[in-house]
Amino acid sequence: MKIDDVRLFTGGMNSDDDDRFLPEGDYRDAINFRTGYSEANNQGAGENIMGNISLIDLNLGFSLPYGENHRVGSCKDENNDAMFYCIYNSNNAHCIVRKDANNLLEYILYNESVLNFSLSHLINHMFIVDGVLYFNDDYNAPRQLDIEKARLYTINSFKNTFYAIAAAGNYITLLSLDAALKVKKNDIIVVVSNTAYWMHNGDCKITSITKVANHWVITTDRQHDASFTTSEPVTGKVYLYSNTAQYYGLTAELLDQLKMPPLYPPTASYDDDITNDINILDGYLFNFRYQFVKQDNSRPVWSPISKTPYPTSTERINGYPNKDPHKDNRIAVWYRTGDLSVKRINLAYRIGNEGDWRLISRIEKFDIDGNIFLRSNIEAVFMFIMT
Repeated sequence: MKIDDVRLFTGGMNSDDDDRFLPEGDYRDAINFRTGYSEANNQGAGENIMGNISLIDLNLGFSLPYGENHRVGSCKDENNDAMFYCIYNSNNAHCIVRKDANNLLEYILYNESVLNFSLSHLINHMFIVDGVLYFNDDYNAPRQLDIEKARLYTINSFKNTFYAIAAAGNYITLLSLDAALKVKKNDIIVVVSNTAYWMHNGDCKITSITKVANHWVITTDRQHDASFTTSEPVTGKVYLYSNTAQYYGLTAELLDQLKMPPLYPPTASYDDDITNDINILDGYLFNFRYQFVKQDNSRPVWSPISKTPYPTSTERINGYPNKDPHKDNRIAVWYRTGDLSVKRINLAYRIGNEGDWRLISRIEKFDIDGNIFLRSNIEAVFMFIMT
């Protein structure tokens, strides 16, 4: 039988006065007691801290991954009256679980080794702001996670199938053992593999599907990186792309609060445009750089600066540039588009080596509905004509 023992303390902790003269409402010590937070509508009142309950999966149809599972961090979602738990798994199949007020559990992330939880580094700093979970264990870099995108990613990962992946010729080919195929020709899919960097978060369009013996051969329009050479199939996942409302694959870079900038500088070279009768690039030299804008609007630092491109046409004997306005009247600037976590690319230039940087363009990768304008993980070109 539950017994409520309610005592009123209108003062505070008093460790100075003798017990015989302790004022009414003061107390000498407090264990399992707090005043700054309340589970009910008693903010400011002193009350016991609630205890823990066993993390048992309820009404889910699946359980925690095989192995030993231990809670290494938790926090409360004030707006949704729920608790979040970070679960360490001895087989590196770590999870993040949400428990609502009805004790129903839902996986936000399931079986994700990239979380890299450690039993010797508990997550003591964990909180939620505007639907984003922030946590730090002093073992990995400080991290953040869009809760809804992670939840949708986890739901869809249960529905999708593992594929054997190979690079046939110049194009990525998927081999599916599914009896009932879940994709069709012209679908946009996202191919994710932790062992093949050229495939991670790369959107592909299916160009053909062929049934061979007991499996499907799916060919895409995505060319693989020539530097990746292997004769063995690579295991990975395939997601049907819908929009930017979910994650497609999870990496340490995606989780880290400090976002990685572009690693490579843009490349630039002069080009001819016979439709443009004006050349105002004459007499100047330029540098270029670009910046990623992430889906959460965070902006890493700018890329390394490009090498200075030089005009290809020869100067006249007096040192003046070629008079033909169609020669070297624009500069082709090649840049990398980043993965699907990048929604926009800022491109900038400066005149000379010490000039002020000026924004050329904000290049959007998606429309307002999340449809793809610009492919991910490719090199794209911007034609620069100074105005």
